[in-house]
Amino acid sequence: MWQAPTVLFHFPQGVYTDVKTQLTAMGVLVSGPGLFDPALLPPMLPAPSVSNLDVTTLCALVSEVSHADPKGPELQAWAQRVAHWRESLAAESQQPMLPMLQPYIDGKGLIAAEAAMLQFQKLLDQFGGHNERCRWQALQEKLLVFSCDPSEAGKTSNDVSAVVNSTQQAHTHNVDSFDFLQSRVAHLQAISAAQRIVFALGDDQHAVTLTANGRASDFAARQGVRLEVFVHRAVWLTGL
Repeated sequence: MWQAPTVLFHFPQGVYTDVKTQLTAMGVLVSGPGLFDPALLPPMLPAPSVSNLDVTTLCALVSEVSHADPKGPELQAWAQRVAHWRESLAAESQQPMLPMLQPYIDGKGLIAAEAAMLQFQKLLDQFGGHNERCRWQALQEKLLVFSCDPSEAGKTSNDVSAVVNSTQQAHTHNVDSFDFLQSRVAHLQAISAAQRIVFALGDDQHAVTLTANGRASDFAARQGVRLEVFVHRAVWLTGL
C-alpha cells in the first residue's frame, strides 16, 4: 500500500528555531548545521518499473496526432472540425506527447485492465484509422492484460460487474487476473466503474497509472486514496 513520503527541508546556512519548531510540528524533517543529518535517511525507493495504461493513454499512444506532423494537411483538415481537436493539435505542436510518455514506456513493463482494452477497442473500431489500428496491433504484443473475477466485482457494484462481464468477449494476449474486491479503490464514489478497475489494477501491481482523467485521480485523493498516477493531456483518435 502506498504511503506518504518523508519530507525534509535542508537549510545549509541554518534555520531560525521557531521555523524549525513549526516545520517539525507538521512532520517535516529539518536538516542543517548541527541539526538532522540527511545522510541518515533511508535510500529513496526506485520509481515504479511497471506502467498501467488506461483508455486515454492508449489513445495517445496510437493516435496519428502523436505520430504525424501536426502541420500536415490531413491532420489540419481533421482538426478544423472540432475545437477540442484544434486545441489538441496546437498542444502537440508546442509539446509533443510521445516524449512526455517515453519515460513511462521505454524499458517498463506495460499492463492494462481488460475492461480498458475492450473500451479502447470499441473506440478504435468506430473512430480509428489504418495507421492507428496498426499501432494498436503492435502495442498489444507488449501488454500484459489483467482481468478481475466478475463474481467478486459483483459483490461490490453492479456497474463494475457489468463492465467486467463485458470484457469476457475481448481477444487479448497474456491475460492474468487480480482481486478487485480487495482494492482500496473498489468503493470510491464519483468515479466510473471502468476507471475504478484501472486504478485498482495500478494499485495492486504497484504501477504508475497513466491517464488523461485527472479529475478521477483528484476525486480519489479527496476520498483519502492517493494513487501513483501520471496525468497527461487528452489526445483523440483521428481516423487516419
